[in-house]
Amino acid sequence: MLSMRSVIGAVGCLVGAACSVAAGPSQGTHDDAPAASMPEGPGAPDGNVATDAGAAEGGDARAGIGAFPGSKIFLPAKTPAPGIVMLHGSEGGSEVFIEQFATQIAAQGFVVVTFCWFGCTGRPDKILRIPIESVVDVGQWLSGSPDVSGGKVGLFGWSRGAELSLLLTSLTNTAPYRAVAVHAPSDTVVSAFDPATENNPPDYGGIMETNAQGQTIPAPSWTWKGQPLYGEPRPDFSVPGPKIAVASFTGPVYVSQGEADEIWSVQRGKAVVATRNAVPGLVTESHFFPGEGHVLQQPADIAARQADVASFFHRKLD
Repeated sequence: MLSMRSVIGAVGCLVGAACSVAAGPSQGTHDDAPAASMPEGPGAPDGNVATDAGAAEGGDARAGIGAFPGSKIFLPAKTPAPGIVMLHGSEGGSEVFIEQFATQIAAQGFVVVTFCWFGCTGRPDKILRIPIESVVDVGQWLSGSPDVSGGKVGLFGWSRGAELSLLLTSLTNTAPYRAVAVHAPSDTVVSAFDPATENNPPDYGGIMETNAQGQTIPAPSWTWKGQPLYGEPRPDFSVPGPKIAVASFTGPVYVSQGEADEIWSVQRGKAVVATRNAVPGLVTESHFFPGEGHVLQQPADIAARQADVASFFHRKLD
């Protein structure tokens, strides 16, 4: 199974940096941080980036960000503006790449929060029983900010963050997120993952536990209202897990993915689109990129996806 550690610049390709593919094979199952450093993205348009409440001045959206450890906020040149919460993948929230993407989207006229749901100081160090309510909390906080116009907030997620985005909105519908954009999503619930053991056989990052019947099964990634949401019965994506009820979200959805996704099949993203398209009245947009993998590599495709995301949120949140 290909690991995202074998894709140099993997997460950095979210933001338009040059990308290349490593030659050597690697075991593992999940997206992860690139082995090579990527150039820094441009600064926020007006320098308004805060990582904690102490860095904020006045009553703008930066005040209170410290309640969400490891999370950051990026302001556009002018507020109020629509808000977007961004969810990283299994590379973890301490990597800079989702922040670079946030910087670029903020420059298009959005108040963007990169929410660290795992992999930061003060947050879990593995994808294991993550309370989905934490993503609700940050969305509610952002929608109440005076810098967010009309309380309108969207949700963007990539890879495991895309799965989390779809799962959350299937449970909460449009409160607090009115529109959702995802890249390389799963249409099924995926099991727990420990990046510290990604290269260790036999489970390559999968976290196993013993259930009440004495069976060894993959541990759950998520909880909702205190209850575990168990995922795929094997940690290598070979057996589908429970379907995410993507049609339960009545707001608009944008889906993108590479046609040659090497982590999990592009059919997962296409299933999200097909399921929603089968329900009259649901709005679903999509862009599937021929020849691209789990992470986009071609600069033209990266630019197109960035433009897609900005256009989608402007049309659905403005």
